[in-house]
Amino acid sequence: MKAHKSKKFIAGSVLVAGSLLASGFGATTLYAQENNQVSENATSISGLKSTYQSKDRIVITWDDFPDASHYAIEFYYEDSGEQVYDYYERNNNWFTLETGSGTDVRFVVSPIFEDLGNPDYDFSAEITASTKGIPAPSSVTVSNETDQSALVAWEASQGATKYLIRKVEEDGTTSKIRTVYADEANEKLSYTIKNLEPLTDYKIQITAVDATGDRSSSRTRNFKTLKTPLKENLQGNINNLRSTYQSKNKIVTTWDKVNNADGYKIVWLNANGSEESEVVNKNWFTLQTVSGRQHNITVMPVYSGEAAEDQKSVIAASSKGVTAPEHVTIEKLEKEGQFDERIHIEWDNAEDAVKYLVRAKQADGTYIKAATEPAWRGSSTLYGSELLQASTFKVIAVNADGEQSTHIEISL
Repeated sequence: MKAHKSKKFIAGSVLVAGSLLASGFGATTLYAQENNQVSENATSISGLKSTYQSKDRIVITWDDFPDASHYAIEFYYEDSGEQVYDYYERNNNWFTLETGSGTDVRFVVSPIFEDLGNPDYDFSAEITASTKGIPAPSSVTVSNETDQSALVAWEASQGATKYLIRKVEEDGTTSKIRTVYADEANEKLSYTIKNLEPLTDYKIQITAVDATGDRSSSRTRNFKTLKTPLKENLQGNINNLRSTYQSKNKIVTTWDKVNNADGYKIVWLNANGSEESEVVNKNWFTLQTVSGRQHNITVMPVYSGEAAEDQKSVIAASSKGVTAPEHVTIEKLEKEGQFDERIHIEWDNAEDAVKYLVRAKQADGTYIKAATEPAWRGSSTLYGSELLQASTFKVIAVNADGEQSTHIEISL
């Protein structure tokens, strides 16, 4: 029994039965017939079928072929965007292939006669079978590379509710980049990966996940970021202002140094809308903030203690995580008609939120659950003596991954 290593090749160069015949293997048929090794009634491998499929395995079987000593099994499938061809020989009439979930595989089975040693493709049979489970994302591409970002795109997998984008480290481990949720209106999905390092090689993988949590096999792609473009600073303006790092509570911005500047003045708005500023003597700044918060950050050079506003630059940057609800209001409503005394809280919906948690502050300073509201509602009406005794409440946004925003506290 012989087995050969798989070969990856460019689509369009598949080694099919026709090309094998053209190379001379078809001559074995004439030789075999002349030497009475094949029954006159034999036409091709019969009974070829797939008898078992699981998420990672396909079993095919076929009827014994007259006078064949063993069989050649060839198969073709896609792996990480490349076509794969593989060849095996077996002395039994069944074959098991282990591969990824949702994979379509084309099998070609041919008899081999003892004195010839080569597959006889005039008697071949062909079948296509698939492993069970959700298919992997297809047509995965990486484009629009810059010094800090790249766009990854792919075609939707049937049955997928979300896609996991992960970074593959050199040791083979992976780390989460983003979960992208399926959009039924779009067959083509994409995501821009940010906060990358210039001139760096990256490897990413994309995996489809269905509603039950089953995952497809992954598709991987390699790419390299570009060199940061150089910009001359001849006029003293703030150039190349950019956000180079974001976490749930931190935003780091950098910019090109300005000749003859004594320092830099940074101005931003807090969550409550008040303006704050700080002067630094380096060309980077770290803003401590809350999760999911966008800030307009202004940077201007300082000369002899005076900030040059005519040379400023502004950037909008956001911390990671779900955005906290905004414009939260509260009022206590007296009993009216059929409605008992109650507390009504409203807020503007936060981006990416799927629900909101409302908590009431007790006399000992701890918080108790008051309500859980769906994202579309944007308000909560509270009843009950225990909640009516509270005067301070907080509202928290929660996204689809279960991440919570910074809470917004409000009092009567």
